[in-house]
Amino acid sequence: MEIKWLGHSSFRINLIYLDPYQIHETEKASLILITHSHYDHFSQKDMNKIQSKDTIIITPEDIKIPSIKLKPFQETIQKGIKIQTIPSYNINKKFHPKENNWLSYILEIENKRILFCGDTDLIPEFNQLNDINIAFLPIGGTYTMNVVEAVEAVKIIKPKIIALVSEKAAKIKYATIAALNPPINTFFWPILSESLPKGIEKNAKEIL
Repeated sequence: MEIKWLGHSSFRINLIYLDPYQIHETEKASLILITHSHYDHFSQKDMNKIQSKDTIIITPEDIKIPSIKLKPFQETIQKGIKIQTIPSYNINKKFHPKENNWLSYILEIENKRILFCGDTDLIPEFNQLNDINIAFLPIGGTYTMNVVEAVEAVKIIKPKIIALVSEKAAKIKYATIAALNPPINTFFWPILSESLPKGIEKNAKEIL
């Protein structure tokens, strides 16, 4: 499995692109998954760079392009990948209302369950998750959960690997997270791999 951070909140897992925005990739997508309609998560300009006639696009219902439309707690199988959804929303902020039915995705790839969160707070729906191998969690704080809340999410979800999704991650030391003692085996930090303690990146690759 190849996981690549593309900047901002964008990732590529094999040929599956998640929230592509300001990307420099040109390899055509098998799947494109969009969590919500904010410009820095849904960018038609960036999707055009990687879309082919065979690309399947999955979006929430409010995105008005040809795509498979999903609501929270639905699932589909596309290109051999099982994709489930949970809601992605703010609890005490106005930026991402629950009633918008925006999404986080759970993908089953190479016998691994991968949680890719949209812009979300620490929400009770995390308690329904199980057997998550890798969790992509936003930690920006202003529009999403902050670092402390993300650690609480990790304690609930119990993934083997977390990827912290935020430009702010570049300013946060590994020790800051480790000191909060989330009960997982490894941190995989795609933004700051050179700052990881020795051996962590190797361990992450072995788990993948």
